[in-house]
Amino acid sequence: LVVGAGIAGLASAIALKRAGFAVTVHERAPQLEAAGAALSLWPNAVAALRVLGASARIEAEAAPIAALGAADASGRWIFGPLPVASYRGCTAYLPTRALLQQALLDALGQDAVRCGVDGGTAEAEADLTV
Repeated sequence: LVVGAGIAGLASAIALKRAGFAVTVHERAPQLEAAGAALSLWPNAVAALRVLGASARIEAEAAPIAALGAADASGRWIFGPLPVASYRGCTAYLPTRALLQQALLDALGQDAVRCGVDGGTAEAEADLTV
């Protein structure tokens, strides 16, 4: 049993499923709704998503991050732009939270997630709770 269908819960559930465990994710919310805006996925995170089988949509739909830096209010560079290094053939991406959550959900399978269930209540039914 994995409690919570956020990014960490879904990623954990995928890893457990790939390791041969029967996994169910319990989410307290009545339905899955991604909250938040974009987030940065650095190359090592993209490599991890590849291992989980959840990177294809990210790599196809999210904006790649080729360089980074910081600018002041007038747009003058304080430092950078600096190139972002790749890792194991992966680059960095800027997906929306909704895209990342959906990519993870697609990799896990919607049927493994039960919404509207309090994790604490269901804990007694599980052999192991994460």
